[in-house]
Amino acid sequence: MQANWNRTKNILGKGNIPIEIKEAIATRVSKVNGCNFCLRIHKENLAKLGFNSAIVESIANGESSDQRLDLVLKFVSTATKDPHSLNDSDFNALKKSGFSEGDILEILTVMEMYTGYNKIIVALDLQPDD
Repeated sequence: MQANWNRTKNILGKGNIPIEIKEAIATRVSKVNGCNFCLRIHKENLAKLGFNSAIVESIANGESSDQRLDLVLKFVSTATKDPHSLNDSDFNALKKSGFSEGDILEILTVMEMYTGYNKIIVALDLQPDD
């Protein structure tokens, strides 16, 4: 558990991707993976970061009026559900919007970390009120 916590602190506290995008990724991935426990936490985190409830719901549903965030949400949705279907155009769209290859790897790392947590919490059947 300590190793996981250290990894989480490094992923969230370092890198080029802002915490707002990392929390948006966590929210979307939690929704895709059906982790209601995590979804609730990450929606609350987005609200604490200043996102209103309508924007939080849009992010959870994989949509944003911010073009860059919208691309990230669609990218992580696909990477979570069917990573084999990602293709060059998915990566190029992110690059065209200003994300570097390192940023894309960071986005995927955040997605992978939260997918792992989602699976543990779903397997343990933790509920938001637990």
